[in-house]
Amino acid sequence: MVAGEAGADDLLLRSFGDEAVGLVSAAPYTLDLENEANHRFVDGMLKNYDAIPGQYAALLYGNCQVLDAGLKAAGGDTSNRDKFMEVLKGVSLTDTPRGPIKFDHLNNVIGTIYIRQLGKDGAKYGLKLWNKTIKTYENVSQFWIWPEQEFLAHPVYSRDYPPLSKC
Repeated sequence: MVAGEAGADDLLLRSFGDEAVGLVSAAPYTLDLENEANHRFVDGMLKNYDAIPGQYAALLYGNCQVLDAGLKAAGGDTSNRDKFMEVLKGVSLTDTPRGPIKFDHLNNVIGTIYIRQLGKDGAKYGLKLWNKTIKTYENVSQFWIWPEQEFLAHPVYSRDYPPLSKC
């Protein structure tokens, strides 16, 4: 079985049973990421909230890191909204719980996507099941492997596009 980022979020693992073993998922954050920023983040969540974080907490934390970096780069001055937005667009961070992030020219995040498989090996934090990273894709943009112009040439997703042709 394959799930998106929410379907196998680390926060949900306590509610899964053995029937979920083998579940494969893709997510921009994973609890098993071995970097100093993630260790600090997880330790802080456990200490301050007695909670194992999932992707929503990690991504919000990263958003706050971007805002903090932007405020520092702007000297705390947000009086000129356009200037402050330009500063935010230029933020590039390496020390986040999800790994390095930066923004593309369309202001969307570029980061790592983790492919994980749910199992019992390596489980920590009192969990019985654990998402173990089995593959990483670095510097993933909103277009991933598609050429940007080719992707943008398609109609905007809607109720009618792409057409449902397999049912």
